[in-house]
This record gives sequence, C-alpha cells and structure tokens, in this order.
Amino acid sequence: MTKPDANAPLDCPLCGEPSEISNTQHGRRDSCQRCGVHSWGGKPMVHARKQQGAPPPLSSKSWDASASK
Repeated sequence: MTKPDANAPLDCPLCGEPSEISNTQHGRRDSCQRCGVHSWGGKPMVHARKQQGAPPPLSSKSWDASASK
C-alpha cells in the first residue's frame, strides 16, 4: 500500500470531484465549492455546519407551530 501524495487534492466525499487547494496563513485548505465541504491540513473533508458542531437543519414541520394544529 502506497502513501497518498501530500500535494494531491482530496476527493470530495459528496460528489467525488478533486478539491481545490489553497495555501493560507493557517496551512493547507481543501475545498469543494460545489458541495460546500472543506478540510484543513489534508484531514477528511466535512461540511462547515458539522465542523462547527451545529445541529442538522430542522424541517419546516418540526418548528412551525401552525403545522401541528
């Protein structure tokens, strides 16, 4: 088993396309503009909401009081 190239872009876990790599003051950042996922330092790509620990979005029926009446 060979080690992946550290300079190769990561594949987006959602669409499978190669990520765009940018070098920032904080290090390497891989991102998929199409799907909204990214990673820092070559780690697995995640959606920004998941990385920040936000809960999944609510459906309109779960928060709309008029839907239960």
